[in-house]
Amino acid sequence: MNKDVIYIDIEDDITGIIGKVKAAGTKIVALVPPKRIGTLQSVVNLKLLQKAAQEADKRVVLITNDHSLTTLAAGIKIPVAKNLQSRPEIPQITAPEVPEEEIINGKELPVGDVAKSLSKPAPKSAADDLSDQIDLGDKPTQSPIPKPAPKPLSKKGKFTVPNFNSFRKKFFVFGGAGVLLVLFLVWALVFAPRATVTIKAKTTNVSIDRALKLNPAAAQSDTTALVLKPNVQQLKKAVATEFTATGSKDVGDKAKGTITVTNGNSSDSVTVPAGTIFVGTSGHKFSSNAATTVPGAKVVPPAVIQPGSASVAVTAVDIGPEYNVASQNYTVQGYSALGATGEAMAGGTKQTVTVVSQDDVEKAKQQLGSQNLEANKSELKKQFNDDTQVIDESFTSEQAAPSVSPAVGEQAKSGKLTVETTYTLVGLSRADIRSILTSAVNEVLKDKADQQTYSLGDNSVVFQNFQKADKGTFTARLSTTGQIGPKIDTGSLAKQLEGKRFGEIQAIVNQIPGVNSVDINFSPFWVTTAPGAEKIDIKFSVASGTGNGQ
Repeated sequence: MNKDVIYIDIEDDITGIIGKVKAAGTKIVALVPPKRIGTLQSVVNLKLLQKAAQEADKRVVLITNDHSLTTLAAGIKIPVAKNLQSRPEIPQITAPEVPEEEIINGKELPVGDVAKSLSKPAPKSAADDLSDQIDLGDKPTQSPIPKPAPKPLSKKGKFTVPNFNSFRKKFFVFGGAGVLLVLFLVWALVFAPRATVTIKAKTTNVSIDRALKLNPAAAQSDTTALVLKPNVQQLKKAVATEFTATGSKDVGDKAKGTITVTNGNSSDSVTVPAGTIFVGTSGHKFSSNAATTVPGAKVVPPAVIQPGSASVAVTAVDIGPEYNVASQNYTVQGYSALGATGEAMAGGTKQTVTVVSQDDVEKAKQQLGSQNLEANKSELKKQFNDDTQVIDESFTSEQAAPSVSPAVGEQAKSGKLTVETTYTLVGLSRADIRSILTSAVNEVLKDKADQQTYSLGDNSVVFQNFQKADKGTFTARLSTTGQIGPKIDTGSLAKQLEGKRFGEIQAIVNQIPGVNSVDINFSPFWVTTAPGAEKIDIKFSVASGTGNGQ
């Protein structure tokens, strides 16, 4: 049989409870009182409740485990059940046993003895003796009570004048306090009350999977075309390490001198370009520093051939003291008809010094080691605001060519290797993401008029296959799961919940098809009933363990 379930609040009085019973729509009314409710801990209130229920042609059942309330209900035959699913029964209580010696049998009383005791005058008490001594006549025997002395006047013989300034201060203080109290009461009773009703419903999963194109150069996002303008942040860090140079190299000066070139086989002059190699009889080679023109040979009397000659400055092709050779003859490479004689060469020196080698650089790279990528990633995330969803998969680090100082081959005892790394992270606007998810869920809701969105899945979005495309663009795949459930008119429901208490709101919302549970929160703490509809915030959440594939 159908029954109405009424949840009683701790503040309800017996009149309010009787009113709820009379307003019930079914004949059987189940009352669910809170623990230690004072209203029903009275047999008089229970009798009034039972009588009012009978007059309204209703039967009341108490849903409770309270022993004291069960005992009272048993005395006036009100059914009791442990819970809403249990069968109601009238509790059975055992009458207390009275010791036999405490029972008074009126038949055994000696009537004559009782009559005798009544006829005897009662002995006088001390109060009676005191009354007999007081004369209650018209004239008092004692001296009259002296009148109080008149209030003395002030020293000058005049009454004290009230301090008006003090009175005015007190008036403003208490008046201001009263105004503040009134304002507080108005705020506390009219403006402050709020109610939040969170409905958990059984929902259905909506799988969402979209391929996105991210273009940093776009003017703005186009969510319909799935082209979004990303937020790209970069962080550059230079890391350096020092190392000891271990390479070696010979350094020094080249020997220099002068060579005289002769032309005795041709009357034509010959030009010898700069860089011409002269090879001495000792095998050492020297290079001319500048071009020189050697005149041709000529005949002088008496029929003697006089060679043409010219001097040119030369430098040894290599460093070292071994090029400090004595005066000797030279051959001119490429000019076999020319002869050459050089003076003693001087200035050649050589020494071995420490320099930076390529091997030193490679060892320094290994010493630098791998950088803390996660720490740099966390630092980069701080550059995004709360309105941006960061794509973790987009994190990259690119190292520039290492910089070495001094350069490889230069003389030094130590060196420094510096590597600059650029870290990149990409994020998307949460508003753009929600717009895409809303469109996806709405596509599913087109043919389901009795369903509404409970979750877009924007808190569990996953990005996959993030790749860098051409012209600085990126591609990525967005996937998540939304939730849809029974459609509830929040405006109408808020109107229905106006002025209702906690238990009443639970009963109303739980009757809605598809609702799994409801959480209710009143604020501030003194609020016990729901305020106006405009101050009732109705939210939806997904019940755990619900949902199936869509």
